[in-house]
Amino acid sequence: MITIIDLVAGFDAIVDAWTRTRRDSLARASALAMLSRFSSVFLSLIAGIIVARSLGADGKGALAYVTTTANLAARLISLGLEASFTRFNRVKRVPADLAAGSIVWTTLALGVAGAIALDLAYSFVPAVGGGVPPTLVRATFWAMPALLFLFVLSPILYGLNRELEFGAVDVAWKVGTLLVTVAAIRSAWKSIVAVGVLQLVVAAISAVAGFAVLVRVVGGRLRWRSDTLREMLAYSTGVYAYNTIRYALASGSMLLAGQLLSVADAGVFSVALMLGEAVSLVAASINLAFYPAVAVTSAPGAYARRVAGRVMMLCAAFGVGLLAVSLWIVPILYGSAFAPAVPLFAALLPGVVLLGGEQVVASVFAAAGQTRPATLAVTVGAVLLPVLSVWLAGRGGIFGLAVACSITQAVTATIAFDAFRRRQAAFATRLT
Repeated sequence: MITIIDLVAGFDAIVDAWTRTRRDSLARASALAMLSRFSSVFLSLIAGIIVARSLGADGKGALAYVTTTANLAARLISLGLEASFTRFNRVKRVPADLAAGSIVWTTLALGVAGAIALDLAYSFVPAVGGGVPPTLVRATFWAMPALLFLFVLSPILYGLNRELEFGAVDVAWKVGTLLVTVAAIRSAWKSIVAVGVLQLVVAAISAVAGFAVLVRVVGGRLRWRSDTLREMLAYSTGVYAYNTIRYALASGSMLLAGQLLSVADAGVFSVALMLGEAVSLVAASINLAFYPAVAVTSAPGAYARRVAGRVMMLCAAFGVGLLAVSLWIVPILYGSAFAPAVPLFAALLPGVVLLGGEQVVASVFAAAGQTRPATLAVTVGAVLLPVLSVWLAGRGGIFGLAVACSITQAVTATIAFDAFRRRQAAFATRLT
């Protein structure tokens, strides 16, 4: 029987846990990151359900394909500059307005150049569009400056410990996306082109709002200096390769689904990937806060081992729970046509969990300026993914593609863990 004393003791324990969380920068930042990211994912989930039920697997697949293409393009165009902010601001003590300004002004220019290059490439190789309506493909490419800015904004604000500000921008972006999705579906325009273009308009407005937030946070201006930019580019080369290849490894299967199978298969596969991404958010949210923390901790190797183990346990627990819920909720929310997404998610889950731990290990290499081992690991996976996908998708269809994706992610994580184990002595003291 629960007594008043038990209730008081329980309340005291909650207060103590909250106090420790407020004092622990990693715990506090991780909690804020997870709250904002899961809120964002929930809003995106609702928008995706509306698209799936209104436009079917073809519409869902087309939007997922073009979104993945845009995200990969953002990583290619950014040159990895976003990953250099924490090191230059926190470790090398470059002023925030100069470090952020060098990144922002450069990536905006790169976004414009990238939009022109992508549009020209699409004119010569229409197959890049994967069956998506040309208007939507081109609109996505021309939105690259805004999409690229939103991409670099997150690591900058997290590096400044301004998780709350970024969370507000991100959630507002997703609320706007949801509202215009509903408006487009309920209007006479009702098409994937209308939905996609309106979502891009919201992204552009969110980028402007995010720019205003960043200017306020760094003190009213964003400076650019060529020598700072050169140093950042010299550092970011390895991180750039890693981040781009890793994204191709984690989400490239979406593009392979559209190319090897069909847009409708891509729509079903996108739901399975979305469930996997929900699990990955546990690792990604913690890792956003972990990266600045490990750069200045006194024993980064031991710290990383603890965090990586806990991240994988959290991912596994959350993934199994999500899988159990998905068995009945996916057909209800998306429709019976999307029921195969559940076994696909089950096939993806082992790789997703292991890749969650790999994120932590890769952050240690990045903070130490030793990105080659992590880059080698994801490169092996990225090369293996299309080879296995062609083979297994040809034999097992969409389920074979999911198995190929999980195997390649497991191989990648294993290589990264082994590289970290062999270099533990190098991470015994504070990184400089």
